[in-house]
Amino acid sequence: MKKYRKQGYGRILAHHIFDSLKGKWEVFQMKSNVSAGLFWENVIAGYTHNAYTILDTENDDGQIGRAFVFNS
Repeated sequence: MKKYRKQGYGRILAHHIFDSLKGKWEVFQMKSNVSAGLFWENVIAGYTHNAYTILDTENDDGQIGRAFVFNS
């Protein structure tokens, strides 16, 4: 929701979910969605202290994207 962008709510919620569900994570983001890519890269980099990998990938629907892979 545009009204809540840039206020930190998404980052806080993502960190809470990562903390609640420990393990290996793969967050897929469509490559064409540049703003989502910036969001996820910033959130995951901050959460993992830059301990993540980015893979070019394709999901089950054939959409080209990036997967951020990390452990929580």
